[in-house]
Formats: sequence, C-alpha cells, structure tokens
Amino acid sequence: MKIKRVTTEKEKKEYLKMEYEVSIHFIKYAKKVGIKDSKIENYTLEDSKKYLAPEYIKYVFYEDEIIVGMAALKYKVSDYDNQKVLELVDLYIKKEYRNMNYGKIFIDYLLNNYKCRIEASCYYNAPANKFYKKLGFNQLETVYSIQSNKK
Repeated sequence: MKIKRVTTEKEKKEYLKMEYEVSIHFIKYAKKVGIKDSKIENYTLEDSKKYLAPEYIKYVFYEDEIIVGMAALKYKVSDYDNQKVLELVDLYIKKEYRNMNYGKIFIDYLLNNYKCRIEASCYYNAPANKFYKKLGFNQLETVYSIQSNKK
C-alpha cells in the first residue's frame, strides 16, 4: 500500500467521495442507536468539503494505481490533558479492501511519522472500537445514553 497526502484534483475528488461515504455510514449508525440530530440527518456531499480546509491533513491509500481508502487528521489540544495531539477524524477503507491490514498499516505510518499522541473517537458499539483496541489505543472515556419513554 502506498500512503500519499492528497494533492491532485483526482485525489481530492476521490477523497470527497469517500468522506461522504463515511458520513452515510455515520448517519445509518446514528439512526440505528437513536441519535436524532438534524445536522447529521441532513448531511450532504457539500458538507464533506469542509475536510478540504487547510487545517485537515488528508491522505489517500493506493493499491497499485487504485485509491482504496483515505484518512483525515488535524492537530488539536486534547480534552483530557491539554496536550497537543493528532486527532484521527476519519479513517475509511473501501468495502472490497477491508480486512487486508490497510488501516493497521496507516496507523503504523502515523506512529512512525508524527511525534505526538494520536486520538480517535467513535461511538461505543461502532465496529471501529474493536479496530482501535486491537491496535493498542487506550479508551479515554465512555459516554452512555438511553432514550426516555416520554416523547
């Protein structure tokens, strides 16, 4: 797998398409667990363009000449200890290329090329939790939610 920062128009276009696919998965998951938020429910491809802003570090992953995945990161101050961290905002591998270690290869790339802690967040029962735990991420917080009976 080749890891490359997004630079070309072709990469930006493919990156945006995958970023939107991430949002579709997120919308379905939010609906499944009962999260109602009009910002989430009405998310569009146009909304995904915010990730093209300069503060986001954008990568695409190539297998041969095919883009098979992407990631978005940004620096921030951690909510937990006020240290500068690299936040993994999105990591997405196309369905037909999953379970081939692309995500692990990218996390290893980050660990070897950035000099700060990496934080990632996802909903508690989301499949990504298993992935992050398997790679050695520590869980920093758990938030619980339950829907009341009264509407």
